[in-house]
Amino acid sequence: MVKLAVDRTFLIVKKEFLQLSRNRRVLFIALAMPIMMMTLIGLGFTGEVKNISAIVVNEDGRGFSTIFLDALRQTDTIKIKYYANDLDEAENLIKNGQAKAAILIPKTFDENFRRGQAYVYVVVDGSDPMSASKVLPSVQAVAQTFSPRIVVRTSNIVLFNPTLRYIEFMAPAVVGFVLQMFPIMQIAMSIAGERERGTIEQLIVTPISSLDLLLGKMIVYMGIGLTNAFFMMAVAVYAFKLTIRGNVFLIALFIFIFLAASLSLGILSSAVSKTQLQAIQTLLPFIIPTAFLSGTFYPIESMPNFIQPISYCLPLTYMIHAMRSVMVKGGGFEIIATDLLALSIYAVAINTLAVAVFRKKL
Repeated sequence: MVKLAVDRTFLIVKKEFLQLSRNRRVLFIALAMPIMMMTLIGLGFTGEVKNISAIVVNEDGRGFSTIFLDALRQTDTIKIKYYANDLDEAENLIKNGQAKAAILIPKTFDENFRRGQAYVYVVVDGSDPMSASKVLPSVQAVAQTFSPRIVVRTSNIVLFNPTLRYIEFMAPAVVGFVLQMFPIMQIAMSIAGERERGTIEQLIVTPISSLDLLLGKMIVYMGIGLTNAFFMMAVAVYAFKLTIRGNVFLIALFIFIFLAASLSLGILSSAVSKTQLQAIQTLLPFIIPTAFLSGTFYPIESMPNFIQPISYCLPLTYMIHAMRSVMVKGGGFEIIATDLLALSIYAVAINTLAVAVFRKKL
């Protein structure tokens, strides 16, 4: 009896291994995805926040101020990318998302340094608490090693999120990530389920065209996605006291375009899948890396240079940047115009490809 049970179990094991070896998609998910994820995390997330883009406002411009800037350039944490004429110009660059911090050296730096005490002012972008919390200690460390005899004091000014609350950083990213993950999987499962049950052919032989079918499904899941976004932001605002500083209609427009792009990817995955399981398996290699490479949890600037181009090919990267710019910084259309253009091009391209592939498969 025991031997018979073992033989039956062995047959099931053998059968499953054979099925798995024939299904390349499942085999890829089972073997390649864990290796890929560990490689991405190991290479991209060193635990160090570095290469934080900074602006310098050197109102002094004389001897010791330039020497201090030379010392500041040696640190890995801060990367000086711009030079501004005054603090207002620097703050505008921060608001536009071109930099995360500004370092102001006042006019009297050289005289104060010679007298034994000089000041440096640091302005940081509070919408990214992870980067903001690293800038001041880095400048202070440079100041302490700059001269053992003379003290350089730093004063910190935080824009947009003075208390450096992490919810201000995460809430826009969570909205983007959820809107990419759930509606895309739902529409993929819906269309693949129609094919799996054989009902999609019954719909096509009616006066309903394939375009009508896709449009109808997109409207339904677009509505679900917009509802999800509304409730997520309501929880963030009323439960966690998040202040939305920008135009809510601009936020709604961006969410609408992002949903159109995400849902088109779900249609594309369902078009190349015969079952719901295959549709989900097709999406996972895209969804999981996107969560780590789009700036959701970790600044893109701190990732290795060879990984950053991948991040800027992902629609979620532009969604998160735009949502943080509008929700936390109060930015307008001119600030997120590039994000809107990139996402619109992506949405049109993937929708066109998804419709073409879907029609061909039918």
